[in-house]
Amino acid sequence: MTLRRRLTLGLIGLSLLFAWVFRLFIIYLNRLTDRFLAPHVAVAVLSCFAGIYLLRLALQRGGLVGVQPTLLLIIGVAMMLHWFWRISVILLDLPQDPNPRVHLHLAGLLILLSGYLAWLGWKGRLESGPPVP
Repeated sequence: MTLRRRLTLGLIGLSLLFAWVFRLFIIYLNRLTDRFLAPHVAVAVLSCFAGIYLLRLALQRGGLVGVQPTLLLIIGVAMMLHWFWRISVILLDLPQDPNPRVHLHLAGLLILLSGYLAWLGWKGRLESGPPVP
């Protein structure tokens, strides 16, 4: 894997990790008033693990081998689905969102980054060849 791809994976991993750790802090502050506490915590914890996994991929030497391209593809597609859902929630409940423009821009940026992750996972799957039974 090239240095540019490893740096991109590392930056995406760091941004995911820091953003979702901050989100866990916000969830902790609003724990008594949040109606959907369990799904919010589950998404935040899974996203933190995805950030740690991407950081691990960026720091390791060698290419995407074994099951790693498949996991990268799954992370990218899951993030895309989550952020498309988030955009639809923002657009449907526009008066309730305190800062819709920033949230839409953030969701659009994260859709682009998750598309890049999905593309990188798909390309890694094609480069690794067919699985050995």
